[in-house]
Amino acid sequence: MTEIKDKVTTIDAFTLPYTIIKAKKQPTKGAIVYIHGGGLMFGNANDLSQQYIDILTEQYDLVQLSYRLSPEVSLDCIIDDIFTSFDDIKLLYPNTPIFTFGRSSGAYLSLLIARNRDIDGVIDFYGYSRIDTEPFKIQNDYYAKIARSVNESMVKQLTSPTPIIQDQIAQRFLIYVYARGTGEWMNMINVTDYTDSKYNIASHELKTLPPVFIAHCIGDYDVPIEESEHIMNHVPNTTFERLSKNEHDFDRRPNDEAITVYHKVVAFLNAIITK
Repeated sequence: MTEIKDKVTTIDAFTLPYTIIKAKKQPTKGAIVYIHGGGLMFGNANDLSQQYIDILTEQYDLVQLSYRLSPEVSLDCIIDDIFTSFDDIKLLYPNTPIFTFGRSSGAYLSLLIARNRDIDGVIDFYGYSRIDTEPFKIQNDYYAKIARSVNESMVKQLTSPTPIIQDQIAQRFLIYVYARGTGEWMNMINVTDYTDSKYNIASHELKTLPPVFIAHCIGDYDVPIEESEHIMNHVPNTTFERLSKNEHDFDRRPNDEAITVYHKVVAFLNAIITK
């Protein structure tokens, strides 16, 4: 497995590293730009299990992006980061099909790229296309139960004095638990107007998106499956894998069902390229 590590510098002089895992079979069929999830508050660029990476990189390059996390920075900054990195990476693949792949909030960022840039397709695992939707404005019942053990002073202690792209997952996760469990997520990603079109892909914009592969659990307690159904109802070409589980990240650990979905992702990409 060949890896290339590089970085891009943002307009405010922050360094964003990225890793390219080259396809086993060259020349590559295309590039998959991966954006990790974590509610915009935790996670890291190399969080995909090796089994999934092996499936994706059989014939495709996989590019793992990083971005600064909230609450240390705003959603505006995160969006700027992913566009800065994507634009730099796109230059490396001028004549090669390019796709975005994200899980949860990473899928949201992947869809924003698809709205504003010319790409060939999107892989959307349990994501969403808007923040102006009721579940993100109110307290989440699942996280509220856990958030009882987290208070505001703890969150302040866990928050870095300077912007970061990753930290200890368990600690960062508590920030997210507090944000969703108290209904403060919108404030903690530093959004003043959640109705702004910058953060929300309108229905008429969804109609212009390239093909989207969607995978979502029916009983998702974090991002309701209705968010994926909203995308499916407006994007002209979608493949929708519904999983009969009460989970959010069904692929957190390798399992047979998840591995099957990843193979279906590759088939989806191959179908786009051969059209």
